[in-house]
Amino acid sequence: MATASSIQDLDQLQLEAYRRMTGEERLLIGLGLYEASLGIAREAIRNRFPDTDQASIEEKLRERIRVGYEIEARKRRSPSTSLPAGGAWGTMEMS
Repeated sequence: MATASSIQDLDQLQLEAYRRMTGEERLLIGLGLYEASLGIAREAIRNRFPDTDQASIEEKLRERIRVGYEIEARKRRSPSTSLPAGGAWGTMEMS
């Protein structure tokens, strides 16, 4: 089992590796992570709505992203405001 110090050591090694990379390399990693997260979100939507066509999945994905931005904007305007019960996605109705 990993200890706190070994996790910190790994974090430090990762940080050092990122510092050695060019800006382009770091950007490519970030874009790859973004694309991977979109793929995971698409699969979650597809699992929840198995009979939904690809266009509807993309529409639902855009809605999730929009709601996420709205939640973040509200948090920035009022940092003391908490999320509703169930978290950001727990209470969102996906039609």
